Amino acid sequence: MKCQICFSKGSQLKKINNIPRAFDFKKKNKLKNDKFDLLLFQCLNCLTIQLKKNGKDRSFISKIKWIQNREPSQHLDYINKKIIDKKPRETKILFLSRFDKTVYEEFFKKKNLFDYKPEILEMHLALSNKYPNQHEIINKISKEGAKIQKKIGKFDLIVSCRLLEHAYEFKDFLSVVSLFLKNNGEFVFEIPDSSKPLKHGDLGMLWEEHPYYFTKNSFTLAMNKLGLGVSKVKRFPYLGEDALIFIVKKKLETKKKKKNKKKKKKI
Repeated sequence: MKCQICFSKGSQLKKINNIPRAFDFKKKNKLKNDKFDLLLFQCLNCLTIQLKKNGKDRSFISKIKWIQNREPSQHLDYINKKIIDKKPRETKILFLSRFDKTVYEEFFKKKNLFDYKPEILEMHLALSNKYPNQHEIINKISKEGAKIQKKIGKFDLIVSCRLLEHAYEFKDFLSVVSLFLKNNGEFVFEIPDSSKPLKHGDLGMLWEEHPYYFTKNSFTLAMNKLGLGVSKVKRFPYLGEDALIFIVKKKLETKKKKKNKKKKKKI
């Protein structure tokens, strides 16, 4: 088993065989015969806990329209009050998807405070589904992102809520999203915090649509392995699973390092 973030070896934590998917439980005493195997493991390098499944990725994506995210969203006000409101007028902001709606709806009420109209990347995607899930949005961004970036440019601030934990090809997705960020820009990533259920051994946290289960430390390590640095993190406590908001920047080479490289080339 290999980590999908840094591609290092992983250590098996738990294997669960022959179980149905969460959305197969449609009616009482009526269950599909399809059964799947799940393997929970931890990367030995970046420490991220991951869920590996047999079968194609799309087979784990529900087609039931009424299934929606039920995560609490009170903490998302923090992005507006503590981050966006403090940015200068000329700040260019990009929201990745409809899952940032709680944030950008509030932001659009204050749009007169900014010289630039914020963009929503999902609006530029050729999506066939009127109500796409995270997996579909991630796939489209990975495929079409580079072309779209040339049209809409780079941004000072990129906001993404409730997407990263769904990205099967994590490194590829993040590399495409990074194309939209200016060198001195910032990401704002919101993800669920798996610390509590991991501490209590609660297997109920597992959901086949989440390939990753991050903690504050493992997410910070994962970002470092991908050439990004966490400059700030805020935890928001809830009864079940806490929420984490990270401020992430690109790691830029210092002038000293560049000078040292030039000296080595001369030798």
